[in-house]
Amino acid sequence: MLYQLLAVTLCACLASAGCPTNVEWQEFDGFCYWRSTYATSWQQAVIACPTVGAGSQLASIHSLIENAFVMQTYNFGDTWIGLNDIETEGSFQWRDGSKVDFTNWAPEQPDDIHGQDCVHLPYYNNPNGAEWDDQDCENELHFLCKLPATA
Repeated sequence: MLYQLLAVTLCACLASAGCPTNVEWQEFDGFCYWRSTYATSWQQAVIACPTVGAGSQLASIHSLIENAFVMQTYNFGDTWIGLNDIETEGSFQWRDGSKVDFTNWAPEQPDDIHGQDCVHLPYYNNPNGAEWDDQDCENELHFLCKLPATA
């Protein structure tokens, strides 16, 4: 039932045009999203996002609807997002500076095993959607970039 409601809402939020055309971006609710075709560290993903779209940064996610869009569009796949607690342990912030107004942690996460400071969408699927996990920033994963769509 929840996924049916989310699917209807997703369809209502999807728009046309407004994203860069140099790579395959997907538009949703006024933003463009692109998932890398290769894996890299979180820090290298921070550097890579602006190279695929001016103003692009590692994605911030601000609602269950946006999280569901990412889940349905990119099918997890161990993907970095922009949330991290690199500056202060336990104080998570978005790389793009936006407010942390939504989180979707998996049970018992974040757990900071061996100093994990960067957040990813794990590869596994579960009934609650793409639940988040903290991970070692040096691990090489795909990454999700986000930028505002143009009118």
